[in-house]
Amino acid sequence: PSNLVYSYYLLGYDTGWSPYTPDTSKTYPNLPNKYYAFYVKAKDQAGNIDLSPALRTFTVNYTDTTADIQPPDTTITSGPAGTITYNTVTFQWTGSDNVTPPSNLVYSYYLVGYDTGWSPYTPDTSKTYPNLPNKYYAFYVKAKDQAGNTDLSPALLIFTVNYKDTTTDTIRPNTQITSGPAGTITYNTVTFQWTGSDNVTPPSNLVYSYYLLGYDTGWSPYTPDTSKTYPNLPNKYYVFYVKAKDQAGNIDLSPAFRTFFVRKSHTVNYTSLGSALFNIMTGGYSPHDYSHKNGSNLASQEKLIGLKILLGNSRKESLVTQVLQYERIYLFITYEKEIKRTFSQTIKQ
Repeated sequence: PSNLVYSYYLLGYDTGWSPYTPDTSKTYPNLPNKYYAFYVKAKDQAGNIDLSPALRTFTVNYTDTTADIQPPDTTITSGPAGTITYNTVTFQWTGSDNVTPPSNLVYSYYLVGYDTGWSPYTPDTSKTYPNLPNKYYAFYVKAKDQAGNTDLSPALLIFTVNYKDTTTDTIRPNTQITSGPAGTITYNTVTFQWTGSDNVTPPSNLVYSYYLLGYDTGWSPYTPDTSKTYPNLPNKYYVFYVKAKDQAGNIDLSPAFRTFFVRKSHTVNYTSLGSALFNIMTGGYSPHDYSHKNGSNLASQEKLIGLKILLGNSRKESLVTQVLQYERIYLFITYEKEIKRTFSQTIKQ
């Protein structure tokens, strides 16, 4: 092999076969983009030539960035849009190009309404603007590739800042009671519910303090709770107050209030009441013992009917009113319906 010589031919570039040479490689620089066929054949010392030359075909599709004339594209991937209630904004973007990889693109941006002009080109893909004044803005960003082509249609986002600074808020919130007792009520566990509104602070961020005059010793700590339950209130007059406080510390100076009177009913069993009264009247004797001990002084057992009624052992027939006195004991015997009315009625506390 060391004594063989070769001739080659690049179809599509050379004009014909090369002279024979012992070289075993060939370089072709800067080939134009096209189809090629490379042939090479050997010749030995006797002059014999390979009649079936070796062949390799290929196509060059080379892109020269120095000749790139196509501009890149730019896309904003995140940022504000429309009307916003905050004033620090961040934009993020990316780009693409037919030749330059995204990591080699550079960008220039411009916030109309804030910047004085386009920024220098930088590989950065985000920009934050803090504490923007309330107004209308348009943010532009454009990419540039390695060939110097610039995106002629920059990406765009438009927005309006409408930020309210709670630190300068001086307007007080309002408070409204939405449910709770009023007037005279016959139950003694009560629940109040309320809400609030403010010019700056959203309702979900308001806090409240409440005070039940006639029960609490003072105003509660401020809390985001919007309801309060008071169980087993004594019978009396009450006033419930509640006031809101906003994030700037402004307090409602005219708290919402609701007045009510608890008049809880208590039913007394007249049988138990009758037993108690009888024990008081007789010094602890039962009706049977009392009748047996003092029967000679009572006309008959029927004269204990009043006490029996008090004890719940009433007779169904009407009774004639009688008044008996024995020592310091007074028995009031009246119509059954009157006794029942007297001792089974609901006593208002």
